[in-house]
Amino acid sequence: MFVDLSQDQIAELNENSIWIIMDPWENQEELFPFWVPENLGPGELNDWNSTYMKKIIEYLPNMKYPLVVTTEIDKSPDVLQNLPYVQHYPNKAGPFIVEKYMNKYNLKHIIYSGFHEQECIINRRTGYKNMSSLGIECYICKDLTCAYPVEGWAKVVNSQRLSPYYRYFNLI
Repeated sequence: MFVDLSQDQIAELNENSIWIIMDPWENQEELFPFWVPENLGPGELNDWNSTYMKKIIEYLPNMKYPLVVTTEIDKSPDVLQNLPYVQHYPNKAGPFIVEKYMNKYNLKHIIYSGFHEQECIINRRTGYKNMSSLGIECYICKDLTCAYPVEGWAKVVNSQRLSPYYRYFNLI
């Protein structure tokens, strides 16, 4: 469900939150060709992702505590490669490392951005479902989160955005 936050509330949330930038690969089609949806042609997934990547990079200076979560940090844009990051594999310690980072800075919330809304952002071990089950208040920044454009994606995402289990907000 969407929560209506004022600019002051967003600023306060930013002060007390880790921003997880999930799976920001520059060329997902080359890195994981088997994850390219069948309904897309060559280059379309990377173009789709690129729109949101640009928004994330543009907003990055405003993120007080960014953390990249990915399998291959070297496949992310250069500006993200210098940020703290957590790998998904091999030891699946991601949630522990995220909590440790949060404790280090006395952070109370997680804000998700990145790729892809109804897949990795929700379902990864460092994703919304698992981290919220640990008692952490989580949010998804809709403006900086890209849906996975598989066939029927809009219905799934719209349902998810209406669900009381997920908190969304817009920056503007």
